[in-house]
This record gives sequence, structure tokens and C-alpha cells, in this order.
Amino acid sequence: MPDRSDVDKLIIGSFCSIGSGVSFIMAGNQGHQSEWISTFPFHFMPEFEIFQDAKNGYEAAGDTVVGNDVWIGSEAMIMAGVKIGHGAIIGSRALVTKDVEPYTIVGGSP
Repeated sequence: MPDRSDVDKLIIGSFCSIGSGVSFIMAGNQGHQSEWISTFPFHFMPEFEIFQDAKNGYEAAGDTVVGNDVWIGSEAMIMAGVKIGHGAIIGSRALVTKDVEPYTIVGGSP
């Protein structure tokens, strides 16, 4: 896999358990560079000034990193740029918006 510095990466450590339906949200602002491929039918007309700000709407949030021996419960959602420390446990349906320290148990919306 090529090393790309223009996109955020999902890095998952060894011996992790990731439940069904877990979501990793990777784009910090949900933007999309106009030169990237997409299956969504964007209506983009670069010749019009109104579209100039949308041309490169993607903003990196940083890599999302899951340490070693992490358990992530089913249907949890991990937001872009979050770092989950080694041995942490994320409860089912948790919404993780901030970094999680190693060997911490979190649930709900930590």
C-alpha cells in the first residue's frame, strides 16, 4: 500500500476485537476533494465562482489509531483523528469523539 500523506489513515494494532457494525468516521469535515473518485453524483461546475470553495473541501483530521489489545463493542462509532490506547475497552454503541487513554473503559459518549 502506498504511503499517502494527503489522506487520514486507520491504524489498528495487534490482537484487537472489533464488534459488528463498528463505524470509523475518517474524514474530519466529511469533505471530498473534487479530483477524488466517487460514486456519489456530485453536481460540480468548476467554471462558476460559487463552487471554488468546494473544490478542495477535504480537511484532514489526522490518523485514527487503535492500539494493541483493544476491544470495541458492536455499533460503536469512532470519530476521525481519535487515538485509542493499548488495552482500552469501548462499550457497545459508544460515540468516541476524544482520545482514550490506555487501559481505560469507556461507554456512552466519552
